[in-house]
Amino acid sequence: MNPKQIEEEMYNYIRSHDATSFVELEQLFDRCNYDYHGSLEIGVQGQRNLSFWFDWSADALKIFDNVVTRPGVTMQASSPMIYLIDGVVPSMPVAKTDREYKHPHWVPVVFTVEKSAVK
Repeated sequence: MNPKQIEEEMYNYIRSHDATSFVELEQLFDRCNYDYHGSLEIGVQGQRNLSFWFDWSADALKIFDNVVTRPGVTMQASSPMIYLIDGVVPSMPVAKTDREYKHPHWVPVVFTVEKSAVK
């Protein structure tokens, strides 16, 4: 699949699966035979020690960014339990508040497409 097709697959997956985790997005990449692995992380802008997810390539981040900036796609804070159920939990502390941390912390989030945005 080319990146545009994967983008559509990702958007449609989030649209049909409320509270999509990064683990599910990685599983989607795998089903599409897309190598998303890299050394980049997705974090909170302006706060270097707050990260949403890790180890993606620049191309995978571009696909992801193109999807999550579409109208109606929202990112929401979630329980780490969702990631535990999905089978992957980063080995760092969970951020409890939105503040600058001295050491890296993980911010668990999920993605949803607002029903009013779906035509």
